[in-house]
Amino acid sequence: MSRLWIFSFSTFAHELFLSSFLGISIWIAKDSLIGSINMIIESQLTKPEPDVSILLT
Repeated sequence: MSRLWIFSFSTFAHELFLSSFLGISIWIAKDSLIGSINMIIESQLTKPEPDVSILLT
């Protein structure tokens, strides 16, 4: 009985480790994705200025 309890606890710890590892990976990926989206938005916002001057001339 105690062996089963140790096995279930180790399985629970393994699942907890995996879920926390996945959560950290997803958090890092989301953070880098948001950063790249912000970079794209900033480049799109700063890009039209030369295009506008080209259109005006």
